[in-house]
Amino acid sequence: MARIGVRWESFEQGTLPSVCCKTGEPTDTVVRFDFSRAPSWTWILFFFGIVPFIIARIFASTRYEGALPFTGAAADRLVLTRRVTIGAMIAIAPLFFLAFAWQSFGFAVVVLDLVIAAVAAALNWYWSPGFYVFDPAGLELTRVHPRFVEAVRGRGSPKNGSSLAPLT
Repeated sequence: MARIGVRWESFEQGTLPSVCCKTGEPTDTVVRFDFSRAPSWTWILFFFGIVPFIIARIFASTRYEGALPFTGAAADRLVLTRRVTIGAMIAIAPLFFLAFAWQSFGFAVVVLDLVIAAVAAALNWYWSPGFYVFDPAGLELTRVHPRFVEAVRGRGSPKNGSSLAPLT
C-alpha cells in the first residue's frame, strides 16, 4: 500500500481522480468519510484515569469530513465489516448474561463473539484508508493503492476535469 498527500479542498469536495483508493480500479462511486483527531496532549490524562482521558479527547477533537473514490465492492466490504463489528459488540451483553446459564458453553460463545468482533474490526481498519492531518494545507492518505497515487499525482485524469494540486 502507498501514501499520498492531498489538499483539503480536494478531499472535502470529493474532486479526487475517479480511481478507487483501495483497488486502483476506475470508479464513479464516492464514499463519505468522517474522522476526528485529538491533540497529543490528551494522552497525559490517561494516567489520571480513563474517564478524564475520554472526556478530554471528545471535547478537544477536531472533526473532518470528506469523500474518497471507492468501487462498489470495496465500499460494500467496509459497510459489511462495520455492521459485523457493531452487531458483535451489541451481542456481547446478552451473550454474557446467557453465559452464566449455559456455563462453559456460554463462555465459549462469548469468546467466539469477541473474536468475530476483533477480526471484523481489523478487516475494517485494513480496508479503510488511513488519515494523517497536515494543518492547514491538507492531509496524508495512507493504505491507498499505487494507481490511486499515480492518478492524484497527475498521471491519471482528475474527476470533473478539476486540476488537482497534490502535496509533495
